[in-house]
Amino acid sequence: MRNIGIDSSKDYIDLSLRLYSDVRPLTLSELKLDRLKEEFANPTAKNVNWLVSLYDVDNYLDGVAITVDKVETSAKSAIGELSTRRNDIAHGDVSQKPTEEDVNRLTKFCQLFSNRFAKDITALTEQSLK
Repeated sequence: MRNIGIDSSKDYIDLSLRLYSDVRPLTLSELKLDRLKEEFANPTAKNVNWLVSLYDVDNYLDGVAITVDKVETSAKSAIGELSTRRNDIAHGDVSQKPTEEDVNRLTKFCQLFSNRFAKDITALTEQSLK
């Protein structure tokens, strides 16, 4: 793939899926997923949706809400907030001043979302093996 200018793991997987879709479905074991972790240093909503799309689920985050301290929170918006804040801080934005409440809220969200995500991916994996 590098010979034709494909360096991104996501692009490689997308192109592989398209090339083989008319011949036969590719199995997850045939996809080169080991390099993907390099592209997910900042798990944006777009990246999370793309990853779940490998299981033929479109826009996974659109229907996911997590209740944090009795407040229903859209997973897409919370992940967007985390991603934006991470980018701002990583690129030197000193105006970011998260409060203790922000940190606690986002920490709880991350814990609850990671549990939900693990359950959903486990279920999707089990379905794909049947």
